[in-house]
Amino acid sequence: MKKDKLKARNDREKNTFYAMMSIYCSSHHGRGKGLCSECKSLLSYIYIKIDLCVFKNKKPKCIKCALNCFNREMRSKMEEVIKFSQYRLIFKHPLLAASYFLEIAMQPVRKINF
Repeated sequence: MKKDKLKARNDREKNTFYAMMSIYCSSHHGRGKGLCSECKSLLSYIYIKIDLCVFKNKKPKCIKCALNCFNREMRSKMEEVIKFSQYRLIFKHPLLAASYFLEIAMQPVRKINF
């Protein structure tokens, strides 16, 4: 995968996480626009992990990855956000949701061989 495609893919994944985080934050933290500080810090943590992924051009979706690069607390928060927001994403951002679900369906679970 070329650098441009990798950047576009990472940007799309970041946009998806931002959309999910917005849905979650507005429902759980009562924010009208923008994210609360807790959600902003989780989102920036996710962005860093996406940019520093060890798989680079063969990067799976974080939710399907067998390598736990997220610490436990952040991973559980991320999973909570995804579980709450992924189906609500269909109504708020249908094209982004279609892309997200299509990529998840097409990717096998990443296995790590040591």
